[in-house]
Amino acid sequence: AAEKALKAAQFSLDATNVRIHDLHMIASCLDDSTLSSLAVQLEGLVDHLITSHKSFSLFPPFLVTSPSLRGSNIECLPQCLKDTGIKNVENLLLVLAYCKHSDKFLKSLHGLPLLLTQDGMLRMFDEENPVFLTTHHTLTPRNASLFVHRNLFNIVFYEALSKSNVFKRFDIAAFAKLLPNNLERKYNVSDEFIEWDPISDNKNDLPSRGWLFDV
Repeated sequence: AAEKALKAAQFSLDATNVRIHDLHMIASCLDDSTLSSLAVQLEGLVDHLITSHKSFSLFPPFLVTSPSLRGSNIECLPQCLKDTGIKNVENLLLVLAYCKHSDKFLKSLHGLPLLLTQDGMLRMFDEENPVFLTTHHTLTPRNASLFVHRNLFNIVFYEALSKSNVFKRFDIAAFAKLLPNNLERKYNVSDEFIEWDPISDNKNDLPSRGWLFDV
C-alpha cells in the first residue's frame, strides 16, 4: 500500500489532487518515539484537510520546519530503519516526496531525522557531518554509513548535491582516503608486490575483477 501511495504522490501532486489516504499513510509512517510528536500534529492536519483542501499548501513547509522533527526526539538515532515507525524505504520515500514540495526543503534538511544511509540506518541530516551523494557507494562498501542510500539518491536527491550542505561530493580524494579501509589487509601491510589472481580470489574481497571495472 505504501508503494502504491508513493507512486501516486511522487513529485506530481499539487494542492488540487492530493489524496487524503496518502496523508494518512504519512501519519502512520511516523508513529514511533522518534517522530511521535509530529505524528500527532499530522493527524490533526489530515483531519482538517478532510474539510478543506486549501490547507495542503501548508503541509510540506510544516513537515520541513516543524520543531517536533528536530532536537529532543532524536536521541535514539542512528537506528536501523526497520526498527523505527517508518519501517521501510518505501514509507520514507513517501514522506520525503511530500516534503520536497516545499521550496525550503533542501535548505532545511539540517536537523531532520530522515536520512537513510546505504547501511540501512536512519540518521539525522547534519551539515557538520555531510554524507556522500553519489551512485558509486559500491567502491567503498565498508563505509556504507557515509553514503546516502541509493534509493534516496535516485528518487529524491539526484540533483541536490550543490543545493544543500548536508551532502558532499565523492571525488578522487575522498575515494583515496577511504580505500585503505576497504582493501584486504595484505594490501596495506607490505610495500612489496602482492600476487593477485582475479579468478581464484573471493569476489567479495577487494580488489575484485568487477570492482576494478567499476573503478
